[in-house]
Amino acid sequence: MFVDAKGGCLIDVKVKVQKPQTRIVAVEDNFISVELRAKPLQNEANEELERFLSRLLGTSVRIVRGFKSKTKLVFVSGMNAEDCAKVIVNSISR
Repeated sequence: MFVDAKGGCLIDVKVKVQKPQTRIVAVEDNFISVELRAKPLQNEANEELERFLSRLLGTSVRIVRGFKSKTKLVFVSGMNAEDCAKVIVNSISR
């Protein structure tokens, strides 16, 4: 789920679109589950996911796989897997 990579870390993300608010709802064994307000049209949901995670983590985030899928692989720049996991887990308990 959280794996160190050159220059940052990788996260497996499962998204649900057209929800009431954008938020992380769970950290599962193999992925994090994120609800997005955006529709899955014209790349809106992908862009919202990148913006949301970038704000939350305070660094650049980009989707590297799964552009047209509910399951995505996301690269988080400049942050190791352990620190990334801490921020995400803490965001759920708020």
